[in-house]
Amino acid sequence: MRRSEVATQKAEADIRLAVRTAQNLSTTDPAKALERFKEALALVEDSRALSDGRKSALRNMLKDRIRVTELAMATPKESADVDKKIRKATQKAEDEKLAAEKDEIRRLLDGIKGLQKEGKLGQAKLLAGDLATRFPSTPAAQAADKIASASGQLADNRELKLARERSAGGAMRQVERSAVPPNGDIQFPKDWKERTKNRGNLRQTLTTKEQAIIRGLNSVISPTFKDSHLEDVIEYLQTYIGQPIVLDPQALDAAGVKYDTPVTVKAKAVTVRTVLKMVLRDLGLTYVIKDELIQVTTPDKAKDMMIVKVYPIADLARNRLEAAMLIDLIQTTIEPESWRANGGTGTVVYNPLTRSIVIKQTAEFHSALGSIFP
Repeated sequence: MRRSEVATQKAEADIRLAVRTAQNLSTTDPAKALERFKEALALVEDSRALSDGRKSALRNMLKDRIRVTELAMATPKESADVDKKIRKATQKAEDEKLAAEKDEIRRLLDGIKGLQKEGKLGQAKLLAGDLATRFPSTPAAQAADKIASASGQLADNRELKLARERSAGGAMRQVERSAVPPNGDIQFPKDWKERTKNRGNLRQTLTTKEQAIIRGLNSVISPTFKDSHLEDVIEYLQTYIGQPIVLDPQALDAAGVKYDTPVTVKAKAVTVRTVLKMVLRDLGLTYVIKDELIQVTTPDKAKDMMIVKVYPIADLARNRLEAAMLIDLIQTTIEPESWRANGGTGTVVYNPLTRSIVIKQTAEFHSALGSIFP
């Protein structure tokens, strides 16, 4: 039994190497890439270790790769049409992003004006600074700088006036120093790194298998799919990264998707994660990492498969405002489209009693959070 498993693993590894080699050649030397795909197909046909079902899946996938590669070599016009389609989709995404930025800038400006009316000049200055930092190249940033300067001056004048009424001399100078606003959006103590050096112990640990899945999804690829069956696309991606990607039949039914649903995607130097999201998003599907597998499912089902984790932030945020700014940093830095506010499913809530944030997200997200959450 053990010998059979080893033979199967070796066959899979040889085929995966041939596929990865062909993929790497596809953009520089399509002819050689075609040869490698055909060699991989021959390996599949000659293998005695692979089951009939596995052979069938790999055979269909490789035949599709050969078809797409030959098509790209024979009909440059069609390739140009695909490029045009991708450029159009990219422009649409950029336009949507610009519209979202305008809405966010408008919301921030309204918030600043509201805080000024309420006399909360210090908070208005912080929010204006946040706007200028996040959107530095916009006219709103210049307006925010003026607002921050004016709010800061008014806040300083008000504090100085109160200080003069309360005390004089040395006490007066101390109050003046305390009235100076922080240089940045959030100013932490000098020993902040020392206080948070052990925060890594709080992170959710991933299994060895899950870490391998994350590395696979981070692999860079330049794929081309032209009316390829969804099943073949998924097979190709899972063969390329060497990690299982499971299609949920019930999820496919719910989304009205079939195994032979055509997929057309072309991308250059992007991660496998990005490709998988592009393919699934257009079909109304998504994926999660669960039970050490990449599972393709519907967004609704994905909600029930997310992980809830509590992150103490007492050493990072001293009050509700700083907690809100930290939450905004997380939502705009890691998987922005995955949050409910942006049409996704993830949520984050601040608990002032425990001075912690409660995040409901995927295992993949909790792993990525470590990149900015010390």
